[in-house]
Amino acid sequence: MRGILIALITVSLITMTVLLYVNRRYRGGLEVGKIRVSASEVEIDEVSYTETKDGNLLWRMEADSAHYLKEEDLVVLKDVTVIYYSGDEVNYTLKGNKGRFWQDSGDIEVTGDVELQSEDGYSLSTELLRYIASKRIITSDSMINATGPKVRLEGTGLVVFIETEKFTVPQRVKVWMDGVLL
Repeated sequence: MRGILIALITVSLITMTVLLYVNRRYRGGLEVGKIRVSASEVEIDEVSYTETKDGNLLWRMEADSAHYLKEEDLVVLKDVTVIYYSGDEVNYTLKGNKGRFWQDSGDIEVTGDVELQSEDGYSLSTELLRYIASKRIITSDSMINATGPKVRLEGTGLVVFIETEKFTVPQRVKVWMDGVLL
């Protein structure tokens, strides 16, 4: 009985340490549902996390579940939604089936039926997108399909510069304006 009590106390301390570490390291807010802990992993249901810098909201992430792998300092996410706040008027919402969040860098990768939408009427679909926190960019090497008011674009690869709200598609680009291929 004493061994079980010590194990439960140890697991509780590990859980609190992980949650405090994440919360302090990224100066954001963390909300969670059910938590399961082992020596090298933490599983959490219904995760919501926000990151701020100098009092400004940078991004918010929600997922059905998160699985923290201690050795890799990696969080694996299921059914993930991330909202990137540009600081101006246009924010971006990224959704996908799976995600990975590297705690050391703040980078995020989303895969499987990935959709990126901007508040100003543009959308993009692909199989993989990455957010590189240090550069505040969203990238992909996959095929992309993008639509907006009166425009449609297909191509391979993508770089979105969040701060300047500009993007580039480096390969195999096709553009339609008002339904006409250019």
